[in-house]
Amino acid sequence: RDDPRSTLKLLQSCERLKKVFSANPVTSLECELAELDVKFSDLQRDWFEQLVAPLLQRLSLLINQAQMIPLPPGTVVHSVEILGGASRIQSVKTTIETLFGVPLSTKLNADETVAKGSGVMAAHLSPTMKGQVRRWDLQDRNMLTIAMAFDDGTEDKAKQHLDLGAMQVDVTVRQVLFATYAVIPAAQTVTLPVSSATRRTRVHIFHDTAGYSPAQVQHIGSPLIGSWDVVGEA
Repeated sequence: RDDPRSTLKLLQSCERLKKVFSANPVTSLECELAELDVKFSDLQRDWFEQLVAPLLQRLSLLINQAQMIPLPPGTVVHSVEILGGASRIQSVKTTIETLFGVPLSTKLNADETVAKGSGVMAAHLSPTMKGQVRRWDLQDRNMLTIAMAFDDGTEDKAKQHLDLGAMQVDVTVRQVLFATYAVIPAAQTVTLPVSSATRRTRVHIFHDTAGYSPAQVQHIGSPLIGSWDVVGEA
């Protein structure tokens, strides 16, 4: 770490190693680091897959969550396209293919997919291109419940304590805005009471992690999305 050039060379060698492992189960690694000549022979892909096993478990959990999204009756998975550097890793391919139960496809060019997808969506929205392109129904889904909480100023109500990571708050009202697997983007209209004394209500929007296992929410960090002061008219 004290030698940036040597660190960079080692990282580049490890990147090449990952690509070689995508096709070969056994390989070697050679790298010249300043006055040190590093050489590893008979490196086993299985050993590296054991090291990344926790990451593969998170991938399996994510796919299982995606498969729980409700779909129209009779819907089946036609194909699965994978992109990106991690798609070269054999254990990643095996995990995805096993869980989806269909052969994987790698026909798309990662550098072109965004441009092509943007062109298709633009054609869908263009009145001059109507009927000239195949219609796709694309839906983004909310994977975690998004809720709202605030203190409505009612003194006789029991307060709930919320741990929002960045802050600890006591609230009297807790309301779900967007349920799990809801189609997004979406809008929600909410009427908020404003205290007659302060004419201000502190509102917190957060990922409601109640009912989820720690593994399902470990990637979100703090559940708090944002807090706002709603001010009433004088």
